[in-house]
Amino acid sequence: VAVPSAVRDGVVSLALPAHMPFHLERLREDGDLQSKMADIAAGLLGGSVGIEFVAVEGESDPSPEPEPLKVPDDDQLTHAEGDEGEDPADIVADLLGGEVVTE
Repeated sequence: VAVPSAVRDGVVSLALPAHMPFHLERLREDGDLQSKMADIAAGLLGGSVGIEFVAVEGESDPSPEPEPLKVPDDDQLTHAEGDEGEDPADIVADLLGGEVVTE
């Protein structure tokens, strides 16, 4: 993920982590991408803007990693009125128009 890191003399620097040299070089070589990004930035900012890609040590994204979602325990779930004791297999069979076969 490239994130803005500096603006100097009308040039916006977009930083990538230093451990991504392949991606950094591909972005630096892609003149069409830089031109399109500069046009979009110029339209948003109302003036001429240049784009450059730079490497930074460490993470370029200062936002923390989000916590992964965890499946709640059964006692944390809320049940609709009257669905206590309903067998999940019966619900699936009903939704799919099938039947539960036990051997």
